[in-house]
Amino acid sequence: AGPSGPHIIGKALRAIIRKAGGFDPFTIDFDPRWFKKLPANSISQQRYFKHIEDQIFSILETQAVDVLFSTPPVIRMLMTKMSAEQRKQIKGVHYGGIASDYDEYRQFQEAFPNAVHLNGYGNSLFGVFLEREFTRGGIEYYTDSGRIELRLVQPEGLLKDVATGEEGQVLMSRYDESFMIINMLERDVATKTEYGIMNPHPIEKHKKVKVLY
Repeated sequence: AGPSGPHIIGKALRAIIRKAGGFDPFTIDFDPRWFKKLPANSISQQRYFKHIEDQIFSILETQAVDVLFSTPPVIRMLMTKMSAEQRKQIKGVHYGGIASDYDEYRQFQEAFPNAVHLNGYGNSLFGVFLEREFTRGGIEYYTDSGRIELRLVQPEGLLKDVATGEEGQVLMSRYDESFMIINMLERDVATKTEYGIMNPHPIEKHKKVKVLY
């Protein structure tokens, strides 16, 4: 129930399922860019979201679905409108698209008690670093990779690395057959951990317990 059409996330999902030997997933027609362009809380925006909702429940009521892949606002809607029995049938929830905070993420886990919950941090250029641990402090992402180098640096320190436990700006490099990117400074800041990073978020929207997908 995530972005479809030309969005890279939909293509990536299909590639992962093929790699795992699975079948093409059930999907809906969803363009979040159009949703964001509509005036907030307007009738037009509500009608568009209702269109998304109708497509999802058309699938849920006729097919056996045990994994959800969507954005936090859609998962929030499903949390309130799916029956308790339907929610217990869900074995996995993968989140993407936008940020969520600790309380909301905990509510999702309680609403789908039998599911594995998974977040990822990244973008279309670099791919996704998956969630390692979720605690009261936020979500930690494991960033070890054979092709992507992620560093946290001091914004005013000529790309000097920060120490574990300190906050720094995200700096990424990519080395693979597709293309090479060297020292691309992202708009996000995060806290450096032993295994990766925690609570990445845009600099201009600083919130201590913000998580970004």
